[in-house]
Amino acid sequence: MDDAQERFRVNSRPVGAELLVVSGSTVYGVERPRNSRAASTGVDVVSSPVVDDTVEESSKVHLDAPVVAATAGKKGSLWVAQASSATLLRIDGGRVVQHVRVKGVEGSLQLTTAARTAVVALDTQSLRLTVLDAAGVRRTVSLADRVETASDVGLGVPSASSALVPLVLRQARVLAVVDTGTGATTTFRLPVGRSARLGRPVAAGTRIYVPDDASGSVLVVDARSGRTVRTVRLAQADGRARISVFVRNGLVWGNDEAGSQAMVECQGTIRVLTKYPRTPAAAPTYSGGPAVHTSSSRSPSPSLSPTVTPSPVPSTSSPTPTRSARPSPSFSLTGSPAPSAGSSASGTAPTPSSSGSDPTLLKTLAVAEQRDYGRTSLAWDPASARLVTAHGPGSGRLWGVSDPRYPQRMYPVSDSDGGDTRGTAYAARGSLLFVAGRRPDSHYQDFSIYAAGGSGPPRLLSATTIEGSQDRGIAPVAAVRPDGKALAAETGGAGGGVVTLWDTSNPAAPESAAWVEGITGRLVKILDIGFSPDNRTMAVLSYHATTDASYLHLVDVSDVRAPSVTSTVRVGDGFSPMVFSPDGRYLLAPGEGAAASIRAVGGGIVGELPASVKVTAAAFSASGAVLATGEGNGTVKLWDTAEGRAPTLIRTLTRRPDAIHQLAFDPRTGFLGVADAMTVQLWKFG
Repeated sequence: MDDAQERFRVNSRPVGAELLVVSGSTVYGVERPRNSRAASTGVDVVSSPVVDDTVEESSKVHLDAPVVAATAGKKGSLWVAQASSATLLRIDGGRVVQHVRVKGVEGSLQLTTAARTAVVALDTQSLRLTVLDAAGVRRTVSLADRVETASDVGLGVPSASSALVPLVLRQARVLAVVDTGTGATTTFRLPVGRSARLGRPVAAGTRIYVPDDASGSVLVVDARSGRTVRTVRLAQADGRARISVFVRNGLVWGNDEAGSQAMVECQGTIRVLTKYPRTPAAAPTYSGGPAVHTSSSRSPSPSLSPTVTPSPVPSTSSPTPTRSARPSPSFSLTGSPAPSAGSSASGTAPTPSSSGSDPTLLKTLAVAEQRDYGRTSLAWDPASARLVTAHGPGSGRLWGVSDPRYPQRMYPVSDSDGGDTRGTAYAARGSLLFVAGRRPDSHYQDFSIYAAGGSGPPRLLSATTIEGSQDRGIAPVAAVRPDGKALAAETGGAGGGVVTLWDTSNPAAPESAAWVEGITGRLVKILDIGFSPDNRTMAVLSYHATTDASYLHLVDVSDVRAPSVTSTVRVGDGFSPMVFSPDGRYLLAPGEGAAASIRAVGGGIVGELPASVKVTAAAFSASGAVLATGEGNGTVKLWDTAEGRAPTLIRTLTRRPDAIHQLAFDPRTGFLGVADAMTVQLWKFG
């Protein structure tokens, strides 16, 4: 499982293993004995390095006795314990590099990897715990004097941050916690009955999570006080629950593998989630973490996530756009739809409140098979429960999102020429769908217009080929007027720097109407284009090499055939996408410094975002009270912008592994779509 991309990636290689351990970029397999004689004489350990999605040639180590336990070591090595042996072996690829004698071994060993890749070995009969690293034995701890019985001991999953190792003595109903750094040991009697069936405990920070299948619950224990701070019930106490706990991407997950409930915790906040509306006859089992699906099958998946804010991790996948590093070319319906498109038969779309009311991750869609040079786009249909996503060749897709937890693939979407689909935008209250594409091996852009009304597939009305700027051959910088009667795009061939307007009032026969130049001649480099919701104003952000400055131009496009520049303002060095508020009174644009700002259209700056916020994508909610911004490091932030006041941070959503390409609020439901390099997340508020 590739966590960064939330996609399954498979490299197939037969190893015949009964046990697989991943250590760094190496996969180790302990082969099955081929016959009973082989079982007594030993087994082979096969290692296969995986580099850049390619499995290299395997190496093999033959061991004289069967392996009873194994765990990952430092820098891609493997620690193994053999039957009837008091020695642990460290294997590095095709050779044994270390033998470590473990004192007091009387029975079977359990192994696990603790913080800083220290290895912990537990003798389940003598209750002696040994901590060792590449230098040898570092510490031994005896638990025999702490409990009355040593039967049925379970070595848990250590904490990666605090070096705590949990153990459960099931018959005694005792939790033992060992600090591998200091050797300090504490034991706690768990508040469970004699019928408890305790699973493998998991440590995260200073908390220990103990699953109990008998009660269908997860016990959350504070390792400092020994107090059970919470019991999270995931299933009925009917003996059928199978509770597992695991940590992934800084989140603690609990999952009833036989039922419909799951839990997730981040920074002390725990939420219980429903994976599917009703329990199927035979529920699949998940033991490795949250799964991501893009099909319509309603299989249980603890991929529903609450609002969480993991610790930031620097991302280098996409640089923050500046004057020298321009943003990813865009094609979108910037701003919000016309006011009449902001509501549905059921009333006004829900809006995130200033308190950031309970954002919940509903689904993550994998919209591309591989990373392309373009940007991921998404567009909500303002007239029906549908969503369009696109990223590169063959990736355009129309989804049914009547239940956004289980999106359904409906129809492919592409430009008329069969090239790469680079962007999509709805207009005219959802009756029109504009699709931007790129001609293969050229800098020519294709703009196709489809009739999008009804429940069937979009129907092609027209296709227009435009010569884009040569250095922008990847994707066009373009925008569609909300009423669908005008299209603006950067053109100009090798010179670039011209915004051309097309009259699309007859979508079956678009006509070139006019072009716009700046006060210094050509606009040189077009960074972004946007239309106001009332269809009267076009905003253009450009960079001029002659003055080494960026400019914000407001253009009156009431008559698409006679546009006129009404104002030009020099702005700061930073880039910000230009997004109009739904009432058209305010515009998100670059500020006077490096920060993004909210400007009153025809007036001055109302407020600025912090200079540290490098905005790559933005969207206002239907009411304009909340602004969502995405950054180059994958962060999504929600800001209170009610009544045109200076923005105030409400909440930060789950980090994405790549730069945020586009954000869009659904005008019907208020859901937020978040697009990064290869995926689209769907968020619900309230």
